[in-house]
Amino acid sequence: MDEVSVYLPFDSIHNCRDLAGIKTCHHKVIKPGMLIRSGHLGHANRQDLLTLHGMGIKNVVDLRTTWETTFFPDHPIPESTYIHDPVYRETDLSQDAGGQAELVEEAAKDSRQLMCSMYASSMSDKDAIAAWKEFFNILKNNEGGILFHCTQGKDRTGMAAMLLETALGVSPEDRLKDYLQTNLYMVKEANKDEKLVQKVAENFEVTLDDDIDSYLYAHKSYYDAAQNKVIEMAGSWEGYLIQILGLTEEDLKTLQKKFLVDEKEAAKEMKASQPASQPV
Repeated sequence: MDEVSVYLPFDSIHNCRDLAGIKTCHHKVIKPGMLIRSGHLGHANRQDLLTLHGMGIKNVVDLRTTWETTFFPDHPIPESTYIHDPVYRETDLSQDAGGQAELVEEAAKDSRQLMCSMYASSMSDKDAIAAWKEFFNILKNNEGGILFHCTQGKDRTGMAAMLLETALGVSPEDRLKDYLQTNLYMVKEANKDEKLVQKVAENFEVTLDDDIDSYLYAHKSYYDAAQNKVIEMAGSWEGYLIQILGLTEEDLKTLQKKFLVDEKEAAKEMKASQPASQPV
């Protein structure tokens, strides 16, 4: 599997990657240290948080539900701004399957289909659309590097990266590769995540007969479900940015100017931005 984004091997932050160096159709690449995607920061240690601070991360965008942020609150990066921007609200999750009990029953019965439904909803639900609009407002208006995340850095984070990379002119092939790149790092966390999923199932007294990997890994069928909804709504990912999220051509130029750089200049910046050890 090709690696598109740059993996950052933190001890306490899962699936953390810098979008640095991804090429665009503008003959430029994404600047290093400006756009970081990851799993949640609820277990982040001081060393890793200081390293992110040293890289210039000034904003943390948390795409998780209120329930998730309550049980696993982020540890703050020093001198950064925390922004809660939930793609789903608890009511949305229940409504997608007709209610909480039905949601769990559906998860046990056909997890792949449920995940496909959730991906489609992440493009079409009104709360999700509002979250994506806010995400781009943050990207346009906030200074400094931005880290965005959900729980595993896989689903909501994957779709955030898909929209952002579309806005910056990354090819569809590389956008998909970056989405699937997550699977290179999930094996390490699979046992821990599987125990969590099983624990939730036991709490609701259901048996997960279906493939539990549906919840632990990125699958192209999930991407396809989101893309099919995007095409249905706006014809393309680019159309979705303009027609559904309301981005203008000027907005796209602003984002590209802010986050893109010539390849030669990027090589110099990449060297300068490599994470350095911070004193504990």
